Amino acid sequence: YRSANGGASWELHASAKQTGIPRRIGVIAIDPFDSNHIRIGGVRHSNQDSSGMYVSRDGGVTWARDPFASAQSYWCHSIVFHPTQQGTIWAAVYERGTRNGIWRTTNEGGNWTQLTRGLPLPEQFGRASLAVAPSNPNVLYALAEDDRDRVLGVFRSQDGGGRWRSVGGNHFRRERQMSYNNTIAVHP
Repeated sequence: YRSANGGASWELHASAKQTGIPRRIGVIAIDPFDSNHIRIGGVRHSNQDSSGMYVSRDGGVTWARDPFASAQSYWCHSIVFHPTQQGTIWAAVYERGTRNGIWRTTNEGGNWTQLTRGLPLPEQFGRASLAVAPSNPNVLYALAEDDRDRVLGVFRSQDGGGRWRSVGGNHFRRERQMSYNNTIAVHP
């Protein structure tokens, strides 16, 4: 759906049935340098549904699936555009294997790199949420789920995702349902 009047009214803009995008969308991200460049992250709950990251370069008229994490089905729970460096995007995916985790591109999705330095092994990652610090966009935070639906950790990067360190301590050890209750934000 799309609103052209600040949310006062909405119209169906891209039907899952007509465009092939996922029916269950977990994230919508708009490029701060090009409002026609939109990315959505889809998850599926049946084999008939599509999932993964989908990209539109024409304001949501047409869509293409980005197979960077896998040509097979994968879930994309978080997409964040760098607010001041054009072309830099981070995404968190769950592919059920060694391609799980956090990814980054610096050329608008032409090439993606899996970020692993200072993070748990990719196969330990479940759902993850990402947030960029508005006061310093090279500082990122990630909240990650483990394979038992608990908190794998809260992680922080000071260099745009190159290196990470755990900052959650034992504070979240009793949290559950991280496959649903998983979001993180940074105070501006």
